[in-house]
Amino acid sequence: MRYPTPLAPAGSHVSSNDQHAIRAQYALDRRALVPRADPPTCANNAPATANLNLHWHVVYANETYDGGFLPDDQIAAQMAFLNSEWGKFAPLTFTLVNTTRTLNEDGFNYAREKVSDIRTGVVTALHTGGALDINVYSVSFELVPDLRGFSSFPWDFKNNTVDDGIFIKWNSLPGGSLKSNGGSLVHEVGHWLGLYHTWQDGCTSPNDEVDDTPAEDPQNAGRGLQTCPASFDSCPTMPGQDPIHNYMTYASDDCRTEFTKGQVARLLDQSTTYRSLKLACPTSASINGSSSSGSASAPASSGSSAPSTTGNQTQTTTGTPGTGGALSLSATQSWTMVAGMVALVCMSVGLV
Repeated sequence: MRYPTPLAPAGSHVSSNDQHAIRAQYALDRRALVPRADPPTCANNAPATANLNLHWHVVYANETYDGGFLPDDQIAAQMAFLNSEWGKFAPLTFTLVNTTRTLNEDGFNYAREKVSDIRTGVVTALHTGGALDINVYSVSFELVPDLRGFSSFPWDFKNNTVDDGIFIKWNSLPGGSLKSNGGSLVHEVGHWLGLYHTWQDGCTSPNDEVDDTPAEDPQNAGRGLQTCPASFDSCPTMPGQDPIHNYMTYASDDCRTEFTKGQVARLLDQSTTYRSLKLACPTSASINGSSSSGSASAPASSGSSAPSTTGNQTQTTTGTPGTGGALSLSATQSWTMVAGMVALVCMSVGLV
């Protein structure tokens, strides 16, 4: 994600030609990779959820904040915001299972969305876990100062497992010097789960491949939404106003507050296809609100959760789990309906 300057190609954007190729491949992969099963019916009408383990890799130039040495409380605040925002819309929780700190001045300054020896060196040394483990690398993007972050997509995983993950600007966390609320990571997790920008493919169909996010022009979106206007319509020949409050557009932090039901249906189907995501019933303790963070369901992460010990990594155990892990029923009553929507959407590949 680039912000707030006008849009330019970034690691979380694909060309129109690539999008159509990905769509065609998805039609094949969805039938071949993962047998479909309806979400389980849970006791007391509780929603089925999935927990995702998150591995935070602090890449730093020196042991100062400006050098990227993030304090634990900012990472904890980011985890709380991540769970709070996603918990309003999707049956997902996120648990911080470990934090690593690695002295790598070149990695901190020069890792960027373009693949390079520096970026490859960072992920090769630090990446851990499997398809459902989120690896987050905090760096500075010195060469691209307006870049807030970028992410891989779920369909990338089968061909490049090590490069799977999210790079985020270190000072975009809550309490950071960028004065952000942490929405950049919420946005990048959307990509990691399978969402395009809402302005994908501009004022043409199928744009972002989600029916309930109206089309928007990428250039106008990049310039027009920084002040969070009351309304904006950059594709006047197509139905609907721009989704200016959607987390997958480019807008000021205080403007982005929502995901749509169509986006949730898409990300669940994409992540089921390419990450083998499965929803499970919460434990009785989490239904009663007494579970610890991130334990609303059995851990969904595959592969090893142990941190890598290669390279010049220094592992730090923070003792600070992701907060807000258990979804309250009041915030998730719609998930039975969403699960049904996913099943209906999945009957036609052209709708997801």
